[in-house]
Amino acid sequence: MKKISYLLIVFAGLCLAACNNAQNAENVSTDTGIKNNAVANSVFQVSLAGKQVHFSQGNLQYTVTDNGYRYRFADNQYDQLQTLFGQYIDYFNYTHALAAVEYMSDWRMLTQAEWEFLLDKYKHWMLSVNGVYGMMLLPEVWTQPSDVEWSLTGYTAAQWRKMQLNGAVFLPASGMVQVDLIAYDKIGGINQNGCYWSATANNYETFNAYSLFFNNSMYRFANDSKSNLRSVRLVMDVR
Repeated sequence: MKKISYLLIVFAGLCLAACNNAQNAENVSTDTGIKNNAVANSVFQVSLAGKQVHFSQGNLQYTVTDNGYRYRFADNQYDQLQTLFGQYIDYFNYTHALAAVEYMSDWRMLTQAEWEFLLDKYKHWMLSVNGVYGMMLLPEVWTQPSDVEWSLTGYTAAQWRKMQLNGAVFLPASGMVQVDLIAYDKIGGINQNGCYWSATANNYETFNAYSLFFNNSMYRFANDSKSNLRSVRLVMDVR
């Protein structure tokens, strides 16, 4: 086994152990209101019953401190760190993702059924934002900014700020790490594949949970090993 594979497995094991200690985390998101941490106009229905959510301003990230894990949202929807060893990291195994949500106050992960409803109901495209490839979602009622030309290839950071003000959501294709497979010893599929945890565990295969996988040709829901490292995008229920 390559040395980096060993490091990844150790890294995942440490995440699992620490996440089981509910007192070993701190939440830096002291203001969980819509104004500071959400795409304010990103109102999306996620169930037949009419439940609606706002998306967070970016993917969830964490660092390790003397007091445990410290969490934050990415500054921008298109931000991706692309590392497992930096000061902040944005890849989570399933157990760590659940533990993180406990400290994010009103924020939560979408269930598999909610992700599926969302993608069936709303228009979505694969394109780039500020040079980062991913999936764009538009609210049901959409108004294109008057000074931003419609594009199916991509937007600059300045253009995206205006798109976001009208409620557009972007999920970066940040890749993934298959910790349970020796053949995968690094982050794969950056700017090609997106893989995001859902809140839905597999009731029959206890070591698995469901994640959203997408690329430029399709999306699907994977029955995924909980030890694998995936992106996490949180939502807040509209009240």
